[in-house]
Amino acid sequence: MLILAKITHGSAGGYAEYLDGKTRSAELGDYYLKDGERVEAPGRWAAGAERFGLDGTPAVTGEQLRALMAVKRPDNDEQLRRTGGSGEAVAAVDATFSAPKSVSAAWAISDRELRRKIEAAHETAIDRALSYATGQVPMLRWRVSSTKVIHEKATGLVATSWRNTTARAVADQLPDPPLHSHVLLHAAVRRDGRLVAIDSRSWLVHQRVRAAGGATG
Repeated sequence: MLILAKITHGSAGGYAEYLDGKTRSAELGDYYLKDGERVEAPGRWAAGAERFGLDGTPAVTGEQLRALMAVKRPDNDEQLRRTGGSGEAVAAVDATFSAPKSVSAAWAISDRELRRKIEAAHETAIDRALSYATGQVPMLRWRVSSTKVIHEKATGLVATSWRNTTARAVADQLPDPPLHSHVLLHAAVRRDGRLVAIDSRSWLVHQRVRAAGGATG
């Protein structure tokens, strides 16, 4: 299942702290608790790391995430893409990919090795979905005149992925173990090479369409 939500400029900082605060160092063991909550895997570059010279470092640091959510480049802190006329900008589009409940249940009762295989399949499904979207979804809105707006496909994406295995806790209830990833769509690459904002409405048209062979649905 795919759910889309815009992350506004005002909430972007807190959202970055929430995601980064749940992660663990890649060197530490899997699946331990901190303050009563599961500590999740570090974020990863799902697309676009090579644009910033970061393709050899798959994990996303907290500093890089905070820069991206401030609509800054993670390598030199320059502007990532143009903001709106008001000076404000949608920081990112959160495309949340959730595995079927049966897959999440299997993950929850599995040993460490099987969990890793399930997680790998989940990540592969996300990568295939992003590849499908780049090739099929006209996610760029380009105003060519005062009366004409065109939509076209992107040639690439800048995206980070943050895998979670628990839902937010509800008072007096244990959190469910839904395997899901918050894929933050920070920008798209236009055919002229420029990084621009993504029109999330075009994703809504396709959000129930699965990439061929994808496991997340």
